[in-house]
Amino acid sequence: MNLILKRLFFFSVCGIAFCIKAQNTIGILPNPVMIIETHQTTENMHLEDINDTSIINIHLYNPINEEKYPNIFLSNLGQAYKSLVFNDFRQIGYQPGFRQLDKYFIQSSEIKYFRTKTPFTELSYAFGQKLEQIFEGTHSQNIKKQNNIAFNYKRINSDGEFAQHKTSGNFVALNDWFSSKNGKYDLFAAFVLNNFKNQENGGWAIQDVFKDPAYKKDRAIIPVNLEDALNKCSQKNVHLKQYFNPFKNSGLDTLSPFDYKAPKLFTHSFTWQNQKMEYTDTEFDSTFYENYHYNLTFAQDNTKFNKISNAFSFLANSDSSSSFSFNYDAQIQYDFIQYQQYEFNNTVHQLILSGNFLSNFNTQKNKLQASAAISLTPNYMGNFEVMLNYGLFQKSDNPLNIVLKLQNASPTQKESFYTSNHFKWDLQLKKVFTNTIEANYLFKKWDFEIEFKNHLVKNYIFYGENQLPQQLDKLLVATQLYARKDFDWKLFHLSIKAIGQISNQKESVRLPSFWQKTTLYYQGGFIKGRLKAQMGFDLVYNTNYKANNYNPALMEFYVQNQEKIAFYPVLDVFFNIQIKRARVFFLSQHLTSGLGKGGYYVAPNYAMPDRSIKAGVVWQFFD
Repeated sequence: MNLILKRLFFFSVCGIAFCIKAQNTIGILPNPVMIIETHQTTENMHLEDINDTSIINIHLYNPINEEKYPNIFLSNLGQAYKSLVFNDFRQIGYQPGFRQLDKYFIQSSEIKYFRTKTPFTELSYAFGQKLEQIFEGTHSQNIKKQNNIAFNYKRINSDGEFAQHKTSGNFVALNDWFSSKNGKYDLFAAFVLNNFKNQENGGWAIQDVFKDPAYKKDRAIIPVNLEDALNKCSQKNVHLKQYFNPFKNSGLDTLSPFDYKAPKLFTHSFTWQNQKMEYTDTEFDSTFYENYHYNLTFAQDNTKFNKISNAFSFLANSDSSSSFSFNYDAQIQYDFIQYQQYEFNNTVHQLILSGNFLSNFNTQKNKLQASAAISLTPNYMGNFEVMLNYGLFQKSDNPLNIVLKLQNASPTQKESFYTSNHFKWDLQLKKVFTNTIEANYLFKKWDFEIEFKNHLVKNYIFYGENQLPQQLDKLLVATQLYARKDFDWKLFHLSIKAIGQISNQKESVRLPSFWQKTTLYYQGGFIKGRLKAQMGFDLVYNTNYKANNYNPALMEFYVQNQEKIAFYPVLDVFFNIQIKRARVFFLSQHLTSGLGKGGYYVAPNYAMPDRSIKAGVVWQFFD
């Protein structure tokens, strides 16, 4: 431990010295406007400048960290995660049902496309004990004025604090944005490769670990339920989206198809997705699973998924200078899907119609958005989704948003039919109908936000104690209240977030009734303003509840009734610094480790890691 602290101190001092030295070089580079003229966008966003040098929350390096709603994960960076807030997220039509690692992957819909006059590079690296590290690098440059290429690489690796819990992942994205000289054609193209390997230990095999002094110094010697189990996921994705603007634009030297003032646009999207999930367990005498359907000595489950999609859409815009403006689009999408699992093969042809309408009226003070989608696939007829969103912007610029969402969605392939070495089922499940109403109010003058959500779910699907999908025959009602208040006093900043939630089906929905996070930090400038620093802490707490257990072969959380998990406040202390475009953080996690019973579990037999130290850096280059 002392050696680790010495190394961290040495590297931090070297890093700060290097940053202070480098800031003079960065400050005298010519053409400082190049930073302003570097832009980024996704397919569904307007261009925005790349000028993010904020050090707020840079210590939240884990991909599952959320600004608003919290998640828990199984003890090690890269392991399966679960939201602590109710959200029955679904998509209409055919869905395979494997979404347990999505937040770690590079998603084609979230890829950033760039326009920059000079090459742009952003590097980030965070590391901690037990070889925990996460690295991400992005490089972009314009080949020509109308053509930009970008490369993104991310790696996650961690040995973990406990036995048989190592994670390793490599994620690559290569993308291109081409625009014609006359501004009438844009092409977004991306290739994505995601590979992830997670060792699975099935949790600790003994009870009362925290009371046994033999395991206090070395958690890695604690016996686990699985000694040679592994989950692997590989995903390939090719995505193309074309924008056709047959009308002459306004003459503005625009960099984005969304900035066109032309009244109409046509788009075409093509996506090819290939995904393979594999679970292996070569342990011969394991009694962790009750059933062995294919092999008594080892498990080797494979699920393959292929999808080819083509979508055509039409977009139209009105005159934005009038007191009432609107735009709308209509889309038709065809999917060809192949799904394979042992001897089971399924081929699906899917057709989905969708549309959106957005209007601004009364001098831009009111906004109304409506969207709808319906499946025309024979086996998925009756699948639909409707969303209405009303926004009111008052004189004091306090936005009020009210959202109504109706959805009728079929169960996923995994929920309906599944076959593996340890589990088999063929269930006739009903469609899940969801009615959600949401109201959000932001009072900017007081830095106060409040949000209310109410979910009504008919035929809710969950994994029961037998680790199989089950469907409620009663209406599920889940209500949530979220509040955030920020306080500023001189150089001190305080942020308090709280979530309360209740449900009428507590035996099926296992979530804490209350979650709260307090962040307090001091921020000031040092070394004649060249160094901006932030020092503070995060304090997180949620109430006790019977947290769901986890099944590695299914990669699913399921209901258990044996243990109610007790929690205590978790304290993290951070120190963030920023010099020009370099941002560095130091983080001490779980300082309250040892309180109560000596630790606590995030899921039965899966403990939260003990006290640890992390550090990281984020740096942008414009040359």
